[in-house]
Amino acid sequence: MVNTQNIFWVVCLLGVFQGVATAEEYIPDRYDSDGDRYWSPRPYKKSPVKQVTIIENGMKSEAGKGTPDDCTKFKVSEKDIKEYFARAKIVSSGAYMHEINWSACYANGTIEFANGKSGKWGVQKYRAGYLFLDGKIYHFDCQRCRSKVYDDVLGH
Repeated sequence: MVNTQNIFWVVCLLGVFQGVATAEEYIPDRYDSDGDRYWSPRPYKKSPVKQVTIIENGMKSEAGKGTPDDCTKFKVSEKDIKEYFARAKIVSSGAYMHEINWSACYANGTIEFANGKSGKWGVQKYRAGYLFLDGKIYHFDCQRCRSKVYDDVLGH
């Protein structure tokens, strides 16, 4: 039996949720850390973003304390987040945790899609991100994002 409380806190420590979800909302399944689909992207059907709310912007995660990152310059706009979820590629939990560049700098908030679904989002300075919808977490990477907020990061 999976201890969902422990998984939730490990995920929080790794900087995935950045404080926007609670353990009661999180429903782990086969795509999560101990599932047989850990290296498979969770099925996700894109829908245009209708509305974005930014709750935290230019923040530095607890896991990044002591690093030289200046997160105050990582300030996303509603337009940046709409571009992010229009262009981002969905990735597996395994890829998100082990293969994608991690940054201590992040922004998060709420989101509503044209299909009526709403949830919580988070984006890191190096283009890793997530959506939290219907008790599940979807991981993303957006190397195709061209917003100037990322310009000082990877030489784009």
